[in-house]
Amino acid sequence: MTKQKGNQQSTKNQDKKPQKQGVNIQIPRVAVPRDPLDANYTLSFAVNEAQEMKEFFDEYGFVVIRDVLTPQECTDTLTEVFDVLQYFEPQKCSWDRNDITTWNQWPSNAMERFGSPSRPPIFTRQFMLNRVNPNMHKVFATLIGEQDLIVSHDRCCLYRPTRNVLTSTGIQAKMEHWATAPNLHLDMSPWCYLSPDGPVATERELSKLRYEHTGSFIFENNQVSGEDGLLIQGVINLVDNYDEDGGFQCVPGFPKIFDEYFKSLAKQMNPNPLDELLNEKNLTGGFNFHKNDILNSYGVRVPLRAGSIVVWDQKMPHGSLPNQSSRMRSAQFIRMYPASQLREHRDRRESRRDCIREQLEKIQPSLQLDQRQKGLLDLN
Repeated sequence: MTKQKGNQQSTKNQDKKPQKQGVNIQIPRVAVPRDPLDANYTLSFAVNEAQEMKEFFDEYGFVVIRDVLTPQECTDTLTEVFDVLQYFEPQKCSWDRNDITTWNQWPSNAMERFGSPSRPPIFTRQFMLNRVNPNMHKVFATLIGEQDLIVSHDRCCLYRPTRNVLTSTGIQAKMEHWATAPNLHLDMSPWCYLSPDGPVATERELSKLRYEHTGSFIFENNQVSGEDGLLIQGVINLVDNYDEDGGFQCVPGFPKIFDEYFKSLAKQMNPNPLDELLNEKNLTGGFNFHKNDILNSYGVRVPLRAGSIVVWDQKMPHGSLPNQSSRMRSAQFIRMYPASQLREHRDRRESRRDCIREQLEKIQPSLQLDQRQKGLLDLN
């Protein structure tokens, strides 16, 4: 492990043209072990290897758990990803999952630059079943140390291949314009997390939610304060993913220096974001590292098998790298958190439950939930 000093860019919400700033702390460069049976993948653990899972997570800030979904569940989920692309706007979007020459077409509400077929969260049968899957719950409960959890509702991704792609002329070609944007970010405001006023500010923002639209679930995922304890995010992998396929990256070990890093950065910024917390730009729940930030050189790709989940501390800089292969990449995003964080908010909680019920009605009766599953959705 080597250590180097890092430079940090301000967020896009703070400056339109970020200026590089030195952060006078040591950033560890951490090597992550690969699977001894297949070095194409990051070392992973079985769902029941609780101690090994926790030890790896504590050391690196993330961990890969294999076989949380069956091959059939992966196939069914991927089918629903394609359904979003093919049927959301059939009159406007001519996407055909069986004809890669049509994959230039994306729905108007998609975020093509980031490989996201839908801006709102996905509410379909298999996506919902994945969220309440007992293996998912066991992974999050093991790491958080709490059984009574509530699951989030989030998006998915599909990275198209960019090499040897069959075109409408019958020629195989590079499709560089299909490559997603490389990125490194936090799904939280570091200033809100670190400030003594953060819990009050977060509480204020969350109490406003009434879930008139499903985008509120994305917003709630990113509202984090220092009083929330350990919070964990995850990506469920739907197809085997190799280094060159693009996908999840993170900066291993960063949660250990999170406080030191951002406190150092805050001292160098004018105005100091910890002193300007009431400014709305510091409460948006996201922090984006500039593409030229040296921290990007500390990012490590985490390739994993289909049916695996990678989970990480929400204080971990993470993101993705673009696809540079002839294979696609697809995944579902997920998060769980202690139920106590929601059940203190009666009005917000009832509005949230009403929104989930409304979405479930659209896929009933094909989806029948038991009491355990309803508990994870906070519908008991």
